[in-house]
Amino acid sequence: MQEELLHFDVSSPFELTQALRLAPKQKDATRFAELRLYGPDILARQFEVPRASLSALGNVLRLECAEILSIGPKEIELDYSVLHTSAENVKGLFIAVSQRLLREYLSCFDNSNIMPVSMTAQIIARLADFLRTRNIKSSNFCVLDLFKSNTINLSVFIDGHCELIRAIRYDTEAQAEQEIINSLRYVCSRSSSKQLREIYFSGDLSDREEFISRLREKIEVNPKADSASSASYPNTLLNLSLVKKYSISLPLRNRILQMEKLALAICIIVCLFLGLEIMKKSMSINKLRSSLNLSSYKYALGLEEKIKTLRNEK
Repeated sequence: MQEELLHFDVSSPFELTQALRLAPKQKDATRFAELRLYGPDILARQFEVPRASLSALGNVLRLECAEILSIGPKEIELDYSVLHTSAENVKGLFIAVSQRLLREYLSCFDNSNIMPVSMTAQIIARLADFLRTRNIKSSNFCVLDLFKSNTINLSVFIDGHCELIRAIRYDTEAQAEQEIINSLRYVCSRSSSKQLREIYFSGDLSDREEFISRLREKIEVNPKADSASSASYPNTLLNLSLVKKYSISLPLRNRILQMEKLALAICIIVCLFLGLEIMKKSMSINKLRSSLNLSSYKYALGLEEKIKTLRNEK
């Protein structure tokens, strides 16, 4: 049976505390939750480093995060996923947050029967949700997620690999358009073959028809057929979590639960066997007791007296 997984989209521990208070109550049962974080305190970015850095990739990414978050590398909680490896470089995605903020998020669950099993960046989780529901054939495409009225999540895939992922925060639609165009030009200018074949929109699209129409006119798309990507986008993206060291994943927890059920079943069988043995012994004792009546007792005493007499005669 698949268990219900609660989802919390929050930008601060305070928002999470409020969301937990509003969560439906359920007595004497542990529930599990996925946290989707957004805001300037959570980093979600693509990376490309020389292949020689693969053995020290975690340290390389921590140094980059330390510079962005202005904290020490040892104070950063990080998770990353390598999406492509070539002879020259390594590409992938990473998410990061300060350990102090991570502890604040986890402490929100102290007085709750809800256990966090995953903590990821919302931009990645929303992208994974979108890709899971769409049968995307192209390997060169862009996804524009109109997340909030002042935030657009931009993701660009080239040759089936995530080349750029960023949250664009804006005050006016003109500003958003310019940021999107600049980002796409940056990705596509790095190689003449990096041309977009498709552009997809997701999120809240109501009353945004004019904005979407302007973007479609400005974004250069070459809809020529290209090789379909075989990448498993959602699975790869959802592997990223900041609480792997602090929680047990649902598959592992289910395996542990199955082992506990098996151990319990074995204990019950052993107890039943011991109970039957005890009943048999008790019945034997009762049978023995019932066989020792008064006549048998007198007969035994008589035999004892005869034995004593025989001994005295000798």
